[in-house]
Amino acid sequence: MKKIIIAYMPVLHEGYRKLFEKHKDADALYIFGDSLIKKYDYLAKEIRQLAPDLVKRAVESWKIFNKVEVLEEEGLVNLEAKQIIMPDEDVCRLLADEVFKNKKIIWDPIFLR
Repeated sequence: MKKIIIAYMPVLHEGYRKLFEKHKDADALYIFGDSLIKKYDYLAKEIRQLAPDLVKRAVESWKIFNKVEVLEEEGLVNLEAKQIIMPDEDVCRLLADEVFKNKKIIWDPIFLR
C-alpha cells in the first residue's frame, strides 16, 4: 500500500468525515482496535466510546475508502505503507513514537477530540 490513515475514533462526528474527505485518496483506513485502546489506559475510560467494529461499519457506509480495518496491536508489525496519515493527537503521536520511528508520518492538524 502507498498511503494509509491510522486514527483513534471513539465517536463519529463531522471532524472525522472532513479528515477522510481530505485524504480520500488513501488506500485504507485503520481504526484503533481494543488492544491499542487498552494499551493507552486513559482511552479505555472514555464512556462515550463506540466499539471499533461499530465505527468500522459506520465508516464503510460512507463509501469513502475501499478498505476500512480495525487495527489491533499484533497487526502493527505487518502494516506496510509508504505514507501514513495520522491526526495530530497525543495518542497517535505516542503510537508513532513506539512503532513508526522509521516511517514517513503526515500529521493532520484537524481537531477531533
